[in-house]
Amino acid sequence: MSMKRKLKIIYFLTNIIIVLTTIILCFYYKEPKINLFGDKLVTIELNTEYKEPGYKATYLTKDITHLIEIEQNIDTKKVGIYIVTYKLNYKNKDYVKTRTVKVIDSTSPVINLLGSGTIEICPNQNYNEQGFNAFDEYDGDITSKVETQVENDSVQYYVEDSSNNKTLQERKIIRKDADNPTISLKGYQNLTMYVNDTYFEAGYEAIDNCDGDITNNVEINGSIDTTKSGKYTLTYTIKDSSGNIASTTRTINILEEPNFDQKTIYLTFDDGPSNTTEKILDILKEENVKATFFVINADIKYDKLIKRAHDEGHTIGLHSYSHKYKSIYKSEEAYFNDLNLISKKVEKITGEKSTIIRFPGGSSNTISKISRGLMTKLSIKTKEKGYIYFDWNIASSDTTRISSNKIIKNVTKQLGIYQTNVVLMHDFKNNNKTVNALRDIIQYGKENGYKFDKITEMTPQIKHKIKN
Repeated sequence: MSMKRKLKIIYFLTNIIIVLTTIILCFYYKEPKINLFGDKLVTIELNTEYKEPGYKATYLTKDITHLIEIEQNIDTKKVGIYIVTYKLNYKNKDYVKTRTVKVIDSTSPVINLLGSGTIEICPNQNYNEQGFNAFDEYDGDITSKVETQVENDSVQYYVEDSSNNKTLQERKIIRKDADNPTISLKGYQNLTMYVNDTYFEAGYEAIDNCDGDITNNVEINGSIDTTKSGKYTLTYTIKDSSGNIASTTRTINILEEPNFDQKTIYLTFDDGPSNTTEKILDILKEENVKATFFVINADIKYDKLIKRAHDEGHTIGLHSYSHKYKSIYKSEEAYFNDLNLISKKVEKITGEKSTIIRFPGGSSNTISKISRGLMTKLSIKTKEKGYIYFDWNIASSDTTRISSNKIIKNVTKQLGIYQTNVVLMHDFKNNNKTVNALRDIIQYGKENGYKFDKITEMTPQIKHKIKN
């Protein structure tokens, strides 16, 4: 064999040895492989479950996945970046691969508006915040982070959570004033005066929902001539800054001074209602006579008798609410507080305001001297407020210890032929002697040519001499 042939054989065998050696070395030193399924970065939403995408470990052609141990501390309730570690120990050697899991919060917070989403306010009014709250699924209550911006026609509410999720809410503002102002009269809406009396304006008040107190802007139209009898009307008009208008009227009836030259008896009963009232009403009904009841705040069970007296055509006058003289005459304010209470009660029962009053003890009472000059003031002020007070010129003295016959004599002997006869009697509890005298008084009057009537604004005013 030639040398050249030998060299070729040696070269070929050498190459085979090298290849075999390389293959053996490769198999001997080959590392296992860890393959992760899915993405190396997994993003999941807060509060959702992390689902492992999967993995596999092989050594050459052998599956050794079961040897992998996984370490992870993913908290899906907390935003953050977490690492999942896949560990493989093979032939006393450790191999590691990792996957990144990102827990995110992409849910925007919620802003809740308290009140209406659309609010009407006055054109000249500043917006008054109705309230709001803000809640985030991750951060919880973030009301304190809400920023507000008031514009002319809206309020903008903005909030951003810790994950930079933003929310914008809007409340619409409608600047509008569609409400008319209110105007109310002090005193009475219907007044009765006599010719040459002085008219006193009791006053008025105008309030607007947007402008507030606008009493100074009230315009009064109309005129009164107190020298002539007739019906006069004053119109009170108010306009607010938005052009809304309201008005009301006061009617003043000016009458000729009543003629005292009448043969009339006015039966009046103070201090009711009581268990006596029904008996009095029965007699008046049977005799077809009208009378006047000056009432106080009695037991509520007797309110129905005030209603009955009114419905049967009698006059319901105002006497007192408390009927406690020392309290009533403590001051001008105390008197009118008491009068207003009984006035409101009577109006509630009858549906009508009463302008006929009788001072407790009459205008000549002396109890009022605890407040110097009070009765003089009240005689003027009550008139200014639209009331007419009536005293009496015949006293039955039925509050004293006398008999029914004595009451009859006290009344009948004082009756004048040509005068207005205002008879004072009482309607207190168990006053049977007055009840027993009443029919005889009525019959005496009828037999002697008198007529009976109730007190009205047209009745000649019987007044005592004021002592204070």
